[in-house]
Amino acid sequence: MFDSFRANCVATQAKLEAVQAQAKTGGWMPMPQALLDQASRQFKPKAAEGWIKTDPQAMNMLLWAKAEVPGAAQIGDMRFCAVASMPPDGAAASEMKAWAAVPERKDFGGSDATAYVFVADPAGHKPLPEKVSDRAAKDFFANPLATLAMTQTSPQMTMLGVFMPDK
Repeated sequence: MFDSFRANCVATQAKLEAVQAQAKTGGWMPMPQALLDQASRQFKPKAAEGWIKTDPQAMNMLLWAKAEVPGAAQIGDMRFCAVASMPPDGAAASEMKAWAAVPERKDFGGSDATAYVFVADPAGHKPLPEKVSDRAAKDFFANPLATLAMTQTSPQMTMLGVFMPDK
């Protein structure tokens, strides 16, 4: 699952055209509208697209949206891309934590998510400082390499997602 997240969301920089191309070449099928509405409702997106792929072990979803970060409206609209797996993938959260390599944040992404906020610098991820004003957070996310990666795990599914500035 983590490899799918990296290929479909990170490598594409959550840009719609690139995510669409990955979905097409990766054998993903368009997600039915009712499932897309349910999958994206917590983000209240201004636009959203989704795809599904199944295998004998899981149903996987790929979601793209333009939306605000839950709990961080001051940042403005961002591109969002996520991969979800049902049933949950037990290794995904630890793989995300190792990849992000910055401290966890509970002040972004909503109460049921673990977030990692950083600039994806080629020399290594640079975290958002722990205590920042709304203005400083907005300035941080003005950087086109700013990234908010998040993990959500429930008894039914695991989701790995990434928000990136809509620049």
